[in-house]
Amino acid sequence: MKFSYSTQVWLLSIVLLAGSCIGAVKGGVHIAYAIALAVFFTGFSFVLHAQLEQALKSENKNQFTYSFLMFTGLKMFACLILLLIGLYFTPSESRMPLGIGTMMYYLIFTAFEVRFWLKRLK
Repeated sequence: MKFSYSTQVWLLSIVLLAGSCIGAVKGGVHIAYAIALAVFFTGFSFVLHAQLEQALKSENKNQFTYSFLMFTGLKMFACLILLLIGLYFTPSESRMPLGIGTMMYYLIFTAFEVRFWLKRLK
């Protein structure tokens, strides 16, 4: 069965949110941070998808590449800022789980988006 992009993102988000809430409780990280990560990456994934769909329809053949690189860099920078804010408000014994969780979210969502667009562009 083939799911739409939206369904895939929502399923991925729900699974990651459940896992990150469990990890947050065990690692001493505030659950609000896990929810913020889920909202941030889910929202960013939908925005990225909409912009890349628009770029595919553009007459400029390089628009897709520019958009993808710009949004990937923006996501990386925004993720870093979110991580720094989280580290500032987290006790020192919980900083390692927070950092690992944030980078896992980034890695999983980036891999998902790249896999989706590689399949789509073939």
